[in-house]
Amino acid sequence: MKKSIKMWGAIALSAMLSTVFFVGCTSSKPEEPQKSKYPVAEREGYTQKFDTLKSTVRRIENEKGYSIFGRVFTPIEYEFNSKMPILIMSHGNGAVGADQTNSVVQNAVKNGMIV
Repeated sequence: MKKSIKMWGAIALSAMLSTVFFVGCTSSKPEEPQKSKYPVAEREGYTQKFDTLKSTVRRIENEKGYSIFGRVFTPIEYEFNSKMPILIMSHGNGAVGADQTNSVVQNAVKNGMIV
């Protein structure tokens, strides 16, 4: 039962993050972060640039104030509304998340994908 709940939780998280990404891709470029209850690195639109890729935070918040966020990794030269294949990575509770040092993230972005 617990395994089934974790699996469905991971599927729901992946679906929400992909929705955030696709909604973000069809809207205008995010503005600089404003005052927020979230730490800077977790705010919608927060972007970090690295040698070969950049990371942008996408966040969904429901009407009760609960939220989920994820990082979208793209090539440095990525045009905001351009179309590219996407790889959705998720992790379990307490596991190490996807970041710019992850070889899967680096290789996927290097080969023209968004992660």
